[in-house]
Amino acid sequence: MTHFTAALHEANAVLFNYKIKFTTAYSPQSNGLAERFNRQFRQFMRSLALEQQNDSTNFEWWHFCSLSSYINNITICKKTGL
Repeated sequence: MTHFTAALHEANAVLFNYKIKFTTAYSPQSNGLAERFNRQFRQFMRSLALEQQNDSTNFEWWHFCSLSSYINNITICKKTGL
């Protein structure tokens, strides 16, 4: 990350009141947050696909990516309370 992008991310974090967390791309086992999101994303997509099976329209999963992300962001985790 360059100095410019670091400063930009820090300014956005202050402006939108969120914390920046960096992870390594090569060790997904150590990144519980990403693993939990991926598991919930797969579960959400699987349930949508099952729901759409009986529908005659084509299921275009990429249309639901932002909805899945939004639902994940507003859901409160029972263990952490966040």
